[in-house]
Amino acid sequence: MSFVAARDGVQASIDGRSAYATPDDLIKLGAYNSSLSFGDFKLKFGGLPLLQDLERVATARRTLEPNARLALEIPASATAAADAYAS
Repeated sequence: MSFVAARDGVQASIDGRSAYATPDDLIKLGAYNSSLSFGDFKLKFGGLPLLQDLERVATARRTLEPNARLALEIPASATAAADAYAS
């Protein structure tokens, strides 16, 4: 499923066929003007200078719904560098 560019509503495609749902269709289904949940979110962390990574996390937190879960994917090289620094 994807949001339809330049159109209000949603589009779903399968096997080369697409279906569109207009806002009126969504209202009838009770799926319009209500919060949508997209599940958990994951953000790569450790590839930028620390302050830039922290700003990306802060921006994500401000953007996501209050109850959304945000996981940070930290590469092993970043944790090894942190361990070496702490020693």
